[in-house]
Amino acid sequence: MYNATGLALDIAGTELATNMAMLGFFFGITRLVSFEHIEQAVRERFLGNTFVASGGTASLDSAIEKKFKRKVELLEKNMQVIKKAFEIVEKEGWTEEKQPA
Repeated sequence: MYNATGLALDIAGTELATNMAMLGFFFGITRLVSFEHIEQAVRERFLGNTFVASGGTASLDSAIEKKFKRKVELLEKNMQVIKKAFEIVEKEGWTEEKQPA
């Protein structure tokens, strides 16, 4: 048995990523959505062309860039947690199609 919180702590360094591990296990088992589709949707939604540096002060631009950088780092860690959960499901053979009826 795998511990979703432990997985989140190991990869993302925070318990807040536990939900990402659970999503990874869920979608890995059910195959409702592939990892590639999740990754594409997350990148489009959260890292799309929405970052625009202001034409104002350098300090404002710096603050925006730092916030964006933290956002990217958080999303990368969350995606790593989801991917690892998918890999565990595949390794352990937990997909729904392999389950007895």
